[in-house]
Amino acid sequence: SEAEGSQVERWAVDAWDEAAGRWVNCFNGRTIGVDFVAPIVARTTPKARLRLMRTTAGDPQVTTFDAFDDRLGDPFSMPRGQDPPARQGR
Repeated sequence: SEAEGSQVERWAVDAWDEAAGRWVNCFNGRTIGVDFVAPIVARTTPKARLRLMRTTAGDPQVTTFDAFDDRLGDPFSMPRGQDPPARQGR
């Protein structure tokens, strides 16, 4: 969730690559809102992390970071650099 008056402006999700022994970026985004779901290409990883790279003034807080295997989700395509549509989480 977001604290009043503050917002996450840039963020990324990384997956741990066991073979390389390092974090690999798998999704970048701009704003995060309540119940936002990032449609990431399926992958197997022992761990994942959410990096908040830029925020507005204040103290934005992410209270939940979950991963789902949602193969029935609606696929979508968008131009490079566009924000993905907000998708309702489960």
